[in-house]
Amino acid sequence: MIVNPATTAVSPAVQQACDAGIPVLVYDRFVEPETNMTATMYTDEVHDGYTCGSAIVEALDGEGNVVILGGLPGVGVSEERMIGARQAFDEAPGVTVLAEAFSDYDPAKGRQIMEEWLQAHDQIDALWSDAGLQAIGAIGALQEAGASTR
Repeated sequence: MIVNPATTAVSPAVQQACDAGIPVLVYDRFVEPETNMTATMYTDEVHDGYTCGSAIVEALDGEGNVVILGGLPGVGVSEERMIGARQAFDEAPGVTVLAEAFSDYDPAKGRQIMEEWLQAHDQIDALWSDAGLQAIGAIGALQEAGASTR
């Protein structure tokens, strides 16, 4: 069985499968540390968020206003990627994080959040998002507002 859990709540089911002799590969997401499994393949989500945040800092030449659009609160991938992005932005004194929100990985909600941010802030230079799904909606809002998207 291959599992890509959204939260550690899947840990008991993974443990039950292992106890029943079913080989379990946990891929790209985390289970509770004491959970048995056959094999794992993990991504360093904090590093991924940091790398993307650093790319934004570089594209802005170290100065600008950024908004952070996450997926689901409490979900490791969203939370950890956002931690990495914040680290990259914190290292750039000329970068200001104007706002953060969670979109539930919903493109319509991503669009709504971006529309609200565009109304609330005079200048947004970059959008950081932990996944493309909600970013699709946010990019639509930016394009409708006439903002440059690249």
